Parts: sequence; structure tokens; C-alpha cells
Amino acid sequence: MRSIINGVIIDNENIDNWKQKGYVYEVLRVIDNTPLFLKEHLLRMKNSIKEIDIKSIENNLKKLIEIYDGNLNDNIFISVNIEKNETGIFIIKGFYPPKEWYENGIKINTCQIKRDDPGKKVYDINYKYTIQEHLKKTNVFETLITDNGVLNEGSRSNVFFIKDNEIFTPSVEAVLPGITRDKVFEAAKACAITIVETSINTKDLNNFDGAFITGTSIDLLPIRQINEICYKTTELDSFEKLLVCFEKIKNKDLVITNNE
Repeated sequence: MRSIINGVIIDNENIDNWKQKGYVYEVLRVIDNTPLFLKEHLLRMKNSIKEIDIKSIENNLKKLIEIYDGNLNDNIFISVNIEKNETGIFIIKGFYPPKEWYENGIKINTCQIKRDDPGKKVYDINYKYTIQEHLKKTNVFETLITDNGVLNEGSRSNVFFIKDNEIFTPSVEAVLPGITRDKVFEAAKACAITIVETSINTKDLNNFDGAFITGTSIDLLPIRQINEICYKTTELDSFEKLLVCFEKIKNKDLVITNNE
């Protein structure tokens, strides 16, 4: 697999060397050779490491896409070694949920675990291992992180809940400010749906009509069940409206980036 390390094209660089504790990283999606929400991903990385040269990263990322043999529809992994000020950019396989998951929704659960500094996308090996073991043991795609009964976010996603024509989500101070999360706010505004940032307790989950998680590879993925609580997310008009508005934002960004 080709990668770009500090501006130099490298073959067969071990990506695991760039998945270590303390590394700041981003994963972004590429659709037909065009990176989605590129500027937002780079800005979030800049917020984690002030000294980072995001223009250089952007140029090298585009160079990696250009030398790819074929039409790229996968993910890009960017990792920065804070102490050494080294940057690695890789093409990686993304997981894109099957159509049935979007049609029927998915089953997930909750997990009590403490995440340090959720506002930064920094590698934490112990956290990753704990989550992977939990997902494997309980046989679910995703789990929602809780802290003393307060629900914060998914292990690799943000979460939203629907009640009538309003959407509720944990406050940004308690979560990683996901790029797709931000675009949900933008989409909700476009289709006149109110989003409320608030503390959400696990004991209140049965008060909602629906729920969904968001992320780079999954977009907006409906939830049909959390633990023993069932939802009819895919049947809600508000969720359908939100999906339509989100797709418009997504397509507009691809057009703008492709024309730059």
C-alpha cells in the first residue's frame, strides 16, 4: 500500500506505527477521488495541534489520490506524531454499512467507560482495546459510552435522539465534535428541525421516538434498538427529511471540493 510520509511517497509503510498512543489522527472519506468535508477535517486536526501545516497535508493528500490507480472510493487516514512533528497519510479500507442497516436500523448497546479528553482525536490503545473487546463480546456494531448513567457518544460515532420534530444530542463539551455531527446541525437548520444539546441519561432513553448515530463512513445510521429499548427511527418523517437535507449538503461539498 502506498502512503505519503513527510511529503515523500513510500511503499509498504507499516500503518500500525502510526496508530500509537499520543498520535493525533483523522479519517476522512473519499468519493470518486474527491475527499468529503476535507477542510472541516483539517481544521479539526489544526485545533488539536496548533503548529500543524494543514495546507501541506492537503496538498500531500491530493497527491496520494492522484497517484492512485483507479477511481478511489475508500478512506484516507492521516496521523501526526506530535513530538517528532511527522505526518503519515494512508489510503485505508472503509467500512460502509449494507443497505439493510439503513432500511431496518441497527441494534446497539451501552458501555460504562471513561474517555480522556473526548474533544481531541488522539490514539488511546487501552481505550481502543476495551471497546473492541466489548463489541466482540456483545456482538454489536457500536456501543454508546456512558459515565455514571450519563450518555455521551458512541465509541466511534456521535448519537442523536428524536422526539416529535425535535432532535436531542449530548452537549459538544462532552463529545468529539464529529464532522458529520456538525453537518447534521446544518441539515436540521435547512429543514426547520430543532436540535437541542443537553445531558441525556440512560434511564430516559425510552422517552424518545427514534435515534441514530453519525460518522465518516456511516453518514446517518438509524438505530432500531438500544439495549432493550426499541425505536421506529426509519418510519419517522423528521428523520427522512433530515436525510434528504444531509445528502444535499454532502453533494454540494463534493462539487465545491472537486472544482477547487
